[in-house]
Order: sequence, then structure tokens, then C-alpha cells
Amino acid sequence: MINNGGLGPPAFGAGGPPSLPPPGVGTGGAAGCYGPDTFAGEYISEGTFPVKSDLDVWGVSGELTWDVNEWLSIKSITGYREMEMESSRDGDNTPANIFATRDMYDHEQISQELQFSGQLMDERLQWLVGLYYFQEEGSNINPVILPVGSLQSGGFYDNDSYAAFFQSTYSVNDQLDLTFGIRYTEDTKRYMPDQIALGDASQGPGSIFGPTWTNFTGIYLSSTGPMLPGERILPFQEFKKKFDDVNVLANIAYNWTDELMTYFTYSEGFKTGGFDQRFAAPPIDPVTGALTNAPSTFDPETVKSFEIGVKSQWLDNRVRLNLALFHTDYSDLQLIIRETFNPITFNGGTANINGGEIELTWVPTDRWLITAAVGHIDAEYGTLSDSVLNNATPILPGNKLINTPKWSSAVGAAYTFDVSDWATLTPRLDWSFHGKQFNDGVNTAQLFQDSYHLLNAGIALQTNDGRWEGVLAFRNITDEKYIITGNSAFATAASYVSQVYGRPFEWSISLKYNFF
Repeated sequence: MINNGGLGPPAFGAGGPPSLPPPGVGTGGAAGCYGPDTFAGEYISEGTFPVKSDLDVWGVSGELTWDVNEWLSIKSITGYREMEMESSRDGDNTPANIFATRDMYDHEQISQELQFSGQLMDERLQWLVGLYYFQEEGSNINPVILPVGSLQSGGFYDNDSYAAFFQSTYSVNDQLDLTFGIRYTEDTKRYMPDQIALGDASQGPGSIFGPTWTNFTGIYLSSTGPMLPGERILPFQEFKKKFDDVNVLANIAYNWTDELMTYFTYSEGFKTGGFDQRFAAPPIDPVTGALTNAPSTFDPETVKSFEIGVKSQWLDNRVRLNLALFHTDYSDLQLIIRETFNPITFNGGTANINGGEIELTWVPTDRWLITAAVGHIDAEYGTLSDSVLNNATPILPGNKLINTPKWSSAVGAAYTFDVSDWATLTPRLDWSFHGKQFNDGVNTAQLFQDSYHLLNAGIALQTNDGRWEGVLAFRNITDEKYIITGNSAFATAASYVSQVYGRPFEWSISLKYNFF
């Protein structure tokens, strides 16, 4: 990336700027240039575009239960929430004016669930029938400012979801329980893109860039050709997609004794589809190569999961030991791949996850609490679609799924003291280990996180009546540096990587009062 002293791109002629290093290639520390060899530090951004994050959220929910008779109970769960957000960032995090975005988000949603439940056959059959409705609407407008010009991406959405579900558990005898559940879901997604060319790089909302190039002042240079300010990248009209699916659950549980139970569970899941919402130019049909007036879409993702496990309690219930082994198959996996600065969602193919975990809780005395857990996951992509394999930044078979360390573990211990006769004091210490992992499906080396350890501690003071509780907490005591997420277009023409690191050492104080 070429630095022009924070004053915007140089006034190149009609031919544009001189050639830059190929995607993903460093600048070698050349004067006036930025690349991977000019990394300023884990918690440092040298960006010049204003950074802002302002989020307001409020909501209300209510739950009403009516016990009609001995075999029927009705429950209503209602929720409403509103959100408003404004944020901005310097995408390249350098003094050069290369890439900046703003985000204005306005959202409201309502949900309603009705549950009818009861017991039959001398309480051997427990059943539940439910209906669910969810509706959300709002807008998400994203101005994007680049050397080639500014554009407005995003748009308006109006989505709703209906579902009906049933679940029952039948106790064959005192030891054997059989559970079956089924759910039908229907989702409707509506999207109205409000995507406009804004002109040269000096014309974006809040822009600090100068004009793009002398011969293109007032023009947005899209990949499909110059566009005048106000020219729409997509038509301002509503697009609509519907998705539906049926999912089932089955479980068999056997209580060998009062302390030992084994189980097997099969379950299915459904993650709805939708629309992509940012386009740098009118989309091109991947089959015909012609311009299309519709935003790209993606289909639902589905999953089938198998789990077998043991739940047990020992030594007068002072030791709880649980073990689970699982296998998960994903189909039509939704994968987000960045094409320059556009996050595009593909139905990429399949993925398989195999793993297991052990959890231990030990209460040696009424004062001590000790916990421990170990988990192992082997997660890889399987058969991948051509749209993913042939992408400029392909995901390859054998790549690791994001945020899935092969090994993880945790240990915690707490001890409770009496403070006179009115309160208790409980110090607690927690240690966790996280194995190495990738933070994107492409397995970008710059987003790879090696294994790391975290150490947290806290002291809680609670009154004996349970009304007051205060906590002094310490997190990441050893000041570990680790990546928690990020995004990468390192192998594209944009050639950037954004890393987000976990918080360094911090402490906090909280106070809580329970009215009831």
C-alpha cells in the first residue's frame, strides 16, 4: 500500500497508480509503503479515519404460565427488542488513506412463543406442543471509502419466521426413557438494497480522502466501469426468498442406578439462508458472465449430530463425572469468503466434526468446589463446491474449521470462608488451555493462533440472606497475547489482514442486589 502522508492517493493520471506488489506480497520495508513488515503492534492502530462504536439496546420480555388442570399447562413467552448502532473504522489501520467504512444499524424485533405441556399415563408420558413466531425489520447502511471512490452498501430488511414443534418423553420403566421431537420451520427473508455510487474518494460520508485521480474527479471506479454519483449499483426494490425445513430429535436414556445414566442422541439442525449485502459493482452471473440486477443469495445450512455419553454422580453426590463422544456432519456449509473487501457467503459443501469431552465437578467439603474439563475436536472440511474451490482465495479440503482447537482444557477451584455471621467470602482461581486454531476458513497464516493459556481469578462477597453480592475479578493475569478473531483478504487485490486480539490483563468490580 502506498502512503501519501495521510493526504489521500496521489493525483495519478488516467492510467491510475503504478503497479503495486502482487497480492499477499510484502513491500520489503520500502519507503512510503505499508505491508506485513510494518506491523505496529497487537493493540496499536495507526489508522487516520475516525474510530467510533455507539450501541443502544433496550428490550422487554414477559412470561405467563397457566396450570389449567393436572394434565395441561399453558405458557406464553413474549419478547420485544430495539437496537441502534453507529460505528466507523479505518480498515487498513495505517496512516495511508486506503480503506475505511461506516456502519449505521437500526433494528427492531418481536417474538411470541406458546407452549402447551402436560403429563399422561400416570405421569409416564411427558409432552409439549409449541408454536413460535419471530419478526424483525430494520436497516443496515454501510458507506465504504476507497481510493477508487466511495459507495454506499447495505439496505433494508424485513424477515419473519414461523415454527411448530412437538417433543415427548416416555418412561418405559424406572430405568428406560425414550424422547422424540420434531420441528417445522418456515423463514421468509426480504431485502431491499440501497447501494449507490457516491463519487470519488472525497465524497463519501465523513471522508477524509482527497479526489481519486485527477481525470476521474467525481467518478466512482467500479470493476465494471466508471459510475456517476447517485448511480445505483443494485435496483432499489425488494427481493424475497423463502426457506423451510423439518428437523427431528431422538434420545434414549438408561438409568443403570440412581448414580449412573447413559444416553444416545440423534438431532438435526437448520440454519436459514439469506442475501449478501455488499457489492462493489453490479454483480456478474457466474454462469453467463452477464451483469445481473439481483443481489447474490445463499441457501440454508443443515447439520446432523450423533452423541453418546455417560452422566454420573458418586460419593454421596460429591463427585459428578460426565463423558460425551460426538460426531457431526454439516451439509451446504455456509462459508464467508472475502472477494476484495466484499464478504460473500457460499454454500461451500460439507464438514465433519469428531470429538469428545470429559467434565468433572468435585465438592470435597461444603467449603470447596473443584472443576475440571478436557475436550478434543477433530474438525475438517470435506467435499467442497466449485464456487469455493475456484475462488480467488479458495478453501481447500483438509482445511481446519475456524475456532476449533484440537485440544482444550480448564481447571477451577474455589473455597468459601465465613465473614462473621452475616456474609461469606469466596476466592476462585481458573486456568484454561486453548490449542492452536485458525480464524478463517482459508486458514490464512496471518490469522493463525498458536496454543495459549489464560489465568483468571476473583473474590466474591455475598451476604447470608442472598440479597447483596460484590465481585472483584482479575482476567488474563499473565497478560497473554492471542487472536480471538479477524478477517483476511491477503491473497486478493485488497491485500489486507485485520486481527482482533483478546483483552490484556484487566480487573473489574461489580455489585448486585437481588430484590426477591
